[in-house]
Amino acid sequence: MLDVIKSPTLDYYLVLTGPKGALAPSKGMCDRFASRRCTSFNLRTCWPLEATGVKVGVATNVRVAQWNAAEIYPRATNPALILTDRQRAQLAMFRSD
Repeated sequence: MLDVIKSPTLDYYLVLTGPKGALAPSKGMCDRFASRRCTSFNLRTCWPLEATGVKVGVATNVRVAQWNAAEIYPRATNPALILTDRQRAQLAMFRSD
């Protein structure tokens, strides 16, 4: 799930996802920042959610194939944004596993 807003000035979403957790409210909870995966969605060309019948907004359902295609770290499957070795090393500092 991803909260998505439609804006003519917004081209990309850079999403850092952490370890999978329980589906429970997080209000009032504190957790250290940890990231396992980084994705970059190009909202104009690579991510036609509405064409597939998905409602765009709060808790937008993103398919696994779309997450995988947009991944830039640790796997570089998104050819639109290739990270340098230094950038990969910096993101690795936030790994939680």
